[in-house]
Amino acid sequence: MPPIFNDLFAFDSGLCHLRVYQSEPSPLALATELADNPGRSLTNAAEAFASRVSDVFGAGHRLFIFFPEPAGTWTEILTGRQGRAAQFRPGVAHEEIERLAGETVTLPAVEASSAIGLGGPDHPLLALIPPPEPDPPSTLEEMQIVSVADLPWPHNPSRCAHHARYETIRPLYDGGADGHIPAGAHFFLTLRRDDLAACRYHQNDWLAIAAASVEILAGLAPGAEPGDVIRRAEELLAEGPDQRELCWLFSHPITWAPGSGTITNGQHRTCAMKAAQAPHCAAVIYGETVYQPQSGEPRRRAQSTLAGYWAARLGAA
Repeated sequence: MPPIFNDLFAFDSGLCHLRVYQSEPSPLALATELADNPGRSLTNAAEAFASRVSDVFGAGHRLFIFFPEPAGTWTEILTGRQGRAAQFRPGVAHEEIERLAGETVTLPAVEASSAIGLGGPDHPLLALIPPPEPDPPSTLEEMQIVSVADLPWPHNPSRCAHHARYETIRPLYDGGADGHIPAGAHFFLTLRRDDLAACRYHQNDWLAIAAASVEILAGLAPGAEPGDVIRRAEELLAEGPDQRELCWLFSHPITWAPGSGTITNGQHRTCAMKAAQAPHCAAVIYGETVYQPQSGEPRRRAQSTLAGYWAARLGAA
């Protein structure tokens, strides 16, 4: 006897394909788990599914779930009605299903086990499935060329060889959220050649690394992948620490929101590029600000930052 219902079926927050038979001695409901089920699975929502079948088709149906993956198996829901917790009998043979249904039960292919595959492209219940969210942009797509002088000053150089010096300078400035900005500029201006030589973050050729990062980013084709960056880095810089730092600028980029006085990631590398007087580098910027690089010499920019701070502070005194 053919099923009395053979269509998509909504339950709780979920969606399945359902075939209902009025067979003897017990009516039968065969549900197929959909790959694009927008809600809880048939097993996680077994009680709600059983209750919904009972409300629509009457009580007493034996309930079975077909899982197209991994191996096309049937599972019986043994309880779950009248508020009882669901129990399951997995591994039900397909031959048993056909015997209970009294007819050949066609199994959907894995690739067709979706709402559109079993319900058709115009089925009204497709409206329950939210549109897929767009893929987030890749790190490479979020990167832009920035002016090194625009990037913030060190604000928590905890792994710097001269961290103690920064901690001495910091109390000279406001203790508020932005006090680290002039403190970082002051700290940067104290770093002399011997100081830079003592810090491991300044051991690389950051002028060459920054220039190479700009050249790589400017030359990447749409849809470029990390492997493209690595191949280009190998062409631009010899194998060694500088090449590794260049690749690191793309795999773990400097991250900054224009207008912010702090860097989310990469403050030590930023300090090193400032000290090397690199004009531009590749970085991830985020936020709604439309960013236009403002070139400048880092030490002059630091002096300007301090002059503006003290002018404002003394003027308000």
